[in-house]
Amino acid sequence: MFRINFEPRVSREELEKALRLLTEAQATVLYWTCRGLNRIQISEKIYKSTGIVPSPGTVAREMGFVYDRLRPILGITENTHPKDRKKIFEKHDICGILFSLIKGDPKYLSRFPMKETMADESFKELQRIAKRKAIEEILHFKSDKATDEIHPVNKSYKFPEDMDL
Repeated sequence: MFRINFEPRVSREELEKALRLLTEAQATVLYWTCRGLNRIQISEKIYKSTGIVPSPGTVAREMGFVYDRLRPILGITENTHPKDRKKIFEKHDICGILFSLIKGDPKYLSRFPMKETMADESFKELQRIAKRKAIEEILHFKSDKATDEIHPVNKSYKFPEDMDL
């Protein structure tokens, strides 16, 4: 039987956005996984830096949450073998994207989950303002075209029948 391997096309921006939503623990585990450490080594690393002793099972669980976050974007299924997951991560440069988000320095892992940048927030605010202005213009246009007659059913102003809104 043939197996179709579906690999969605994913932009770097989509992946970056998904990685920004990781918790600090998830980003930390992903970082050390990208550095080539296994679960036991990662738990020792976390203990040395925080004083908290996570079990290797906790490390595996956090990495599972990373896979869950990226599953819909990368097409990873629950049945995807760990070696295949690693290949998918390498293909989409997940580690490279994470390293660029933290500028290669693990001290920036404490910033997770990352909020949107100021540029993103400013752009969204401009979009909201433009949308609000467009709505105001439409409402003003409608009120200019309305007649003084009140519609008998919905009690609103009547508009000319040939007016295309």
